[in-house]
Amino acid sequence: MNTFLANIYLALETLGSRLRRDEKGATAVEYGLTIGIISLVVLIGAGVMTGALNELWIRIGAELDALVP
Repeated sequence: MNTFLANIYLALETLGSRLRRDEKGATAVEYGLTIGIISLVVLIGAGVMTGALNELWIRIGAELDALVP
């Protein structure tokens, strides 16, 4: 039984050390999360600003109409 547990422990240690050394996958996940979060911020910001931008263009159009005789 002790040999069996020792083999399991050794296998888990080997797997853990291999995963700690290989950072390519972790870097790709970090970049993916960063891009996803930035995309969400841009989409939410665009949604929030849509009303304000629409109002701004309406005011600009009204001012230009007032300038033209």
